[in-house]
Amino acid sequence: MAIQIHHHGQTAWQRDEGHDCGYFHTYDNLQLDPGQDLPRKVHVFLPHNHDHHTDRYPVVYMNDGNTTFWPGGLSPYAWEVPQVLSKLDRQQTIPPVISTAAKNFAPKNPHQN
Repeated sequence: MAIQIHHHGQTAWQRDEGHDCGYFHTYDNLQLDPGQDLPRKVHVFLPHNHDHHTDRYPVVYMNDGNTTFWPGGLSPYAWEVPQVLSKLDRQQTIPPVISTAAKNFAPKNPHQN
């Protein structure tokens, strides 16, 4: 179940899909500078203890916001980042990280990529 939250004037949805190492914040219309950018859907995968600590975490920025976490966009496949991060966390290969991905804009016409 998603819970509506507010961070720095932006509305997001927090949900836990049961991954070992984190949960999601999804911003449906994140807009950092209304004069310079258009709103975008942004998914942020946060470590479970993120809200309770002042620790700083490394951030992994994913370029493909359409298939980073779930299948979608032009591909029926996904990078499955939460599953990979959970595996690396269990193996103690990397420290906890934040992963974020912005959805791509819709093309202006059907022939434009």
